[in-house]
Amino acid sequence: MAEKKLDARVKYTKLMIRNSFISLLKEKALAKVTVTDICNLAEINRATFYAHYKDPFDLMESLENELMENIVDILSSSICSGNTELDKILPNILTFMQSQSDICLVLMSDLSSTSFVKRCMELIEDGFVSTWTSRYDVSEDLADQLFLYGAMGSVGLLHRWLNSDKPETPEYMAELIIKLFNQGASAFELVKNDCSL
Repeated sequence: MAEKKLDARVKYTKLMIRNSFISLLKEKALAKVTVTDICNLAEINRATFYAHYKDPFDLMESLENELMENIVDILSSSICSGNTELDKILPNILTFMQSQSDICLVLMSDLSSTSFVKRCMELIEDGFVSTWTSRYDVSEDLADQLFLYGAMGSVGLLHRWLNSDKPETPEYMAELIIKLFNQGASAFELVKNDCSL
């Protein structure tokens, strides 16, 4: 019984630290957030913070890893159940991101200084590039450039979506992103005959 009570307290403390940290990251860059800032806002002492994290960078890494683990779990679960098509997987990922919009917005902002966006892109990049190189008979370099262009545009769309007052559904956003990527892929036909590419 005492162990369950302790677990609940630890979870609550970590939640307070997390929420305070996210609030601070909405105002200033990660490098400017101090342990004292977090402790003051969370109304905890420094020893409590250090019982869980080394510093704000460790906390950021922990939050990013937790988010990535959840996204990988969604991908794995979808693939294990036979859903390998992007239009089946992406709505589930976006639903999760919408439920975690506070941390996603922070991790996608310029103030976070994390690799979250890069890690998300790496999860799906190989699949897109290999499909496009074989389907459109283009170089891997060109397919990679188009992927980067589409992915960064998608990040902008997702940031706007997560930050809006009346967001569209995850299903709508997934369909929009997929259509935009497919339209981008059609550019291969335009550049295939251009000898400079």
